[in-house]
Amino acid sequence: MEKKAILPRIFRGILLITNIGVIIWLLLCKYVSYINPANDPSVLSLISFTCFFALLGNLIFIVIWLLSKRKKRALFSIITIIICWNVVSPLYGINFLGRNKVAPTEEQGLKIMTWNVHMFDLGEWTKDKASKAKIIKLIKDENPDILCLEEFYWDAGTPSEPYTEVLQQLGYPFVSFAMENEMPKNHITSNASRKDTIKVGHAVFSKFPLRNAETYPLFDITYKMLSVEVVIDSSNIFS
Repeated sequence: MEKKAILPRIFRGILLITNIGVIIWLLLCKYVSYINPANDPSVLSLISFTCFFALLGNLIFIVIWLLSKRKKRALFSIITIIICWNVVSPLYGINFLGRNKVAPTEEQGLKIMTWNVHMFDLGEWTKDKASKAKIIKLIKDENPDILCLEEFYWDAGTPSEPYTEVLQQLGYPFVSFAMENEMPKNHITSNASRKDTIKVGHAVFSKFPLRNAETYPLFDITYKMLSVEVVIDSSNIFS
């Protein structure tokens, strides 16, 4: 009988420790929201991308405790979610009674688009020959003010090719690069000679002037974060 009583205690103890872990996880997501990665670049900043999963973990534990005899323990995660509401609520775009304070982009503010273009399907991984044209078309249709592209690439000898100049002609004269890797182009596609070399990294295209571009290493020297200042006018500058 004693052994049978011990097992549930161990199980509840494991649940409680795990619950504390996801609570700390969500609190870390709130903490990093106050860190400016431009001033303090750190891998810790990437935790903010896991906020949804930290929230989901806490919601699961709320249900678990409410279905158990120790219902009061659900308060641990409930209180944590309330404390972290400023980082939790944007995940769902919650508004009350149909009221939404976010003004349309056409009326005020900037439209910012971020996209991992995966080297514009250079290796034809999607098996869609029109994928490159579709990417350009979507960017043109969305017409953002600031365009942030991950896994962007450009020819080592001619940075304007193959897509830099195309995007600039769409209305983005200002561009900033952060190179992460340089490699032979024929490693990605067979439609290239051995002499062709490409640079891969991040790019920011803008309708407004860019200045003070900085790159920060993440994990190791291979992965980098790009930070730039966008100058709307003399009194409106943001990064």
